[in-house]
Amino acid sequence: MTTTKKVCGLAGCAIILLALLQHSHATTSDAKEIAVVVNGSNPVDDLPVPELRRILLGERRFWRGNVQIKLVLPAPGSRERERILADVLGMNPFEFGKHWRDKVFRGEAPDEPMSFPGEAGLTRYAKETPGALTFIARKNVDTDTKVLKLDGKTPGELGYVLK
Repeated sequence: MTTTKKVCGLAGCAIILLALLQHSHATTSDAKEIAVVVNGSNPVDDLPVPELRRILLGERRFWRGNVQIKLVLPAPGSRERERILADVLGMNPFEFGKHWRDKVFRGEAPDEPMSFPGEAGLTRYAKETPGALTFIARKNVDTDTKVLKLDGKTPGELGYVLK
């Protein structure tokens, strides 16, 4: 075999290997992304990250049209919950819990946000509850579930915040 054929063969193998690695990375990344899910009747399609932050902190309590936001989070200790707290709020679970306990103690909120242990419960809650907002792993989102854009980006797009 000539040297040219060997080099071309190696280059071809390298290109195929690189393509496989990129596909594997994209699939892994997609599986880790977290979708922001709301009730289908919600008029909002795109939510700026600072507004999501205000919702999570209990500073914004109503959607347009005076519909109360019904925030429900993934279970404590779940990967999704910890990513949301870290990526959007820059908090750990203890800090988030303290924030909400203090807010309830001061009479600024009736209760801490609810949480459900499984994504099936989160999905059902979002579909059945006007004003609902929750978070679900992108890979587990139903086709008939309304997913919000964050800062104009949907899960899977380059620059999406909740990875």
